[in-house]
Amino acid sequence: PSAIMLAALRMHNVEPGPMLFTTHPQVFWTFIAAMYVGNLEHYQGIGLLLEGFRHALLRVPDAHLVIVGGLQEDIAHYTRRAAQLGIASRVHFLGQRPISALDELFQRADVLVSPRLKGLNTPMKIYSYLDSGTAVLATRLRTHTQVLDDRTAYLVEPDPEALGEGLAVLLTDPVLRERLASQAKAYVQQEFTPEAAARKLDVFYSTIESAIGPSPARPGTCAEPDGIHAPVCRRVTHRGDRQVGGEPGEGVAGSRDPQRRAEHPPDGEGHEG
Repeated sequence: PSAIMLAALRMHNVEPGPMLFTTHPQVFWTFIAAMYVGNLEHYQGIGLLLEGFRHALLRVPDAHLVIVGGLQEDIAHYTRRAAQLGIASRVHFLGQRPISALDELFQRADVLVSPRLKGLNTPMKIYSYLDSGTAVLATRLRTHTQVLDDRTAYLVEPDPEALGEGLAVLLTDPVLRERLASQAKAYVQQEFTPEAAARKLDVFYSTIESAIGPSPARPGTCAEPDGIHAPVCRRVTHRGDRQVGGEPGEGVAGSRDPQRRAEHPPDGEGHEG
């Protein structure tokens, strides 16, 4: 099937390869695609992802891998690695993309991947992944499992064969992908929206009050007037979700300032998406 597809593309003057997305996006998105979004630091597991994808291609030879984000030197490094693995024509590095473009990218992917190698905090991208309506594959490590489980994601051990097997299973099973995606979206809507945060905060304050007595001015409420001062009201504010793949305040997915990296080297603890 791969040879036939390649021949058909060339008949229409479409050259397969890493630039296919840029030159013929309408053709590219007809292929089966796994996608990673975020920076390309070592702890994110891009090397593991490339090696795992090579294994997946043995079972799904028509699959493609799309990698969004990263500094140019990181992209160059992993482009060379993909060539060494013999999969360069199936791996597409899109570089940094505007945050506004992510929703469309998520929708076009068949599987979203988080192949982290280590860490304790949950990557911010996971919440966007869960809400995307696209199936998620992630490594079975604490950095993921404190939010994900086998109902909401396809979890694999952090080794190339296991990751490749997981990708192959998901890419060839649309029913499984749909089930995981729908369960993930329901989960994130129930647990990780601003309304859910407000509900949990209210439960927390109620628990505290039941233990120590009512507070004169809970956040989100007004203190009773004392006849001298006006009622004091305070609002609960929620910090907006940091966009997946970048530092707080950035408007580009998959970016990371080199100077910041030099001053604050990554520790795999979830500082990055």
